Amino acid sequence: MARPRKGSGRVDTASAIRGKALEQFGRFGYESTSLADVAKSVGVTRTTLLYYFDTKEALYDAVVQDAFTRLSTKLVSGMLGGGDFKRRVRRMVRGFLTHLDENPHLAKLMIREVIDEHGPGCRIIQEQGLPVLGIVEEFIMREGRLRKDQKGLLREVLLQISTSVMLKSASGELKQSFWGDKARTSELAEILIEGLAN
Repeated sequence: MARPRKGSGRVDTASAIRGKALEQFGRFGYESTSLADVAKSVGVTRTTLLYYFDTKEALYDAVVQDAFTRLSTKLVSGMLGGGDFKRRVRRMVRGFLTHLDENPHLAKLMIREVIDEHGPGCRIIQEQGLPVLGIVEEFIMREGRLRKDQKGLLREVLLQISTSVMLKSASGELKQSFWGDKARTSELAEILIEGLAN
């Protein structure tokens, strides 16, 4: 069987595979997701999928890495834009919220991995997530002029915000029941972060 031709379609196919794989991994978990199911959801053969990602773990790694790269880009663009500290925190928080709202399966995937502890994603999330968390911490410590003894509290605040946002994003139909139409997660996150900086 001939391999797919490399060219402009290569990136689109790999991207489509990663997108559908994120959805499948988020909905069913790593163990319950098969490469055949991912391939079928994309509309390609399993052989075509294996051309781009030679194992399920390689695909999973690519999915998580891609998601954290895009998240990191959103957060950093919020930090680097113009304006005072409060404005940049607001952009950063809203970028995080938007990213997870646009990618609810990412939130589901991360929650699954935190609970599971034994899947390949636990290692990947530590490798990809901790550096992103570190970038945010460093920005807030420096620009918010926090004292060194506040770093532990800052991490706790960031983890509380992150888990709240992930749970909201992953909650599907329950989102409306618990958070309603006017979720104030962004305001709460801004208050908590800015409160440390005062």
